[in-house]
Amino acid sequence: LDTEIAPRLNASTYFAHGHLLERQGSCERACEQYRKALELSPNFLSARNRLGIALNKLGRHAEASAHFRTAIRENPTEAYLYNNLGFSLYLEGRYDAAEEALRQALELDPNYGRARMNRGVVLARLGRYDEALSDFTICSSAADAYYNLAVIQTEVSDFAEAAQTLELALQADPRLEAARQQLHLVARLAAEAEAVESAYASNAAEEAGAASVDALGGPDDA
Repeated sequence: LDTEIAPRLNASTYFAHGHLLERQGSCERACEQYRKALELSPNFLSARNRLGIALNKLGRHAEASAHFRTAIRENPTEAYLYNNLGFSLYLEGRYDAAEEALRQALELDPNYGRARMNRGVVLARLGRYDEALSDFTICSSAADAYYNLAVIQTEVSDFAEAAQTLELALQADPRLEAARQQLHLVARLAAEAEAVESAYASNAAEEAGAASVDALGGPDDA
């Protein structure tokens, strides 16, 4: 009796299908394909790397970092894996660990622009603005370096520093419209934060006053 036997898919086929799904935005299904590729070929570096990237796109950063660590154990001299781990750790909010991974990437490849830019972002998040600016400057113009730093300073609500940094960006390039728009945003956010702080202080003062009156006297049930 003749039977039709379906061809057995290999790891490369699963990987190619996963990469296509990822480019189409179907990251969950892409992960399934990458996992199938790794079941057949556990040392398939491209599949493990793309699985980590897809997991980051899904917001599953701790899982992604674990896969990048596995890839690094098997391929300890690949700078891009340390970069991807560093970025994943940054997304986890683990900034110190992210800096260490990115430092290792740059030790392996000092000219690795993406890793240096990522480290600049991490250093800015850690409040190490001078070091961050140094990394940004290596990768871009002075104006863009100041602008990039100011964006992070805005994100962490360091509005005074952000405003000063944006002024430096505009001194370096008065035509940098993005810096001018960011400066308007910083001014608005700073004003909003000040209004909230003022309202909070006023409410706290009123509550303190009420507590003081209660302590001194007032109506009695008896």
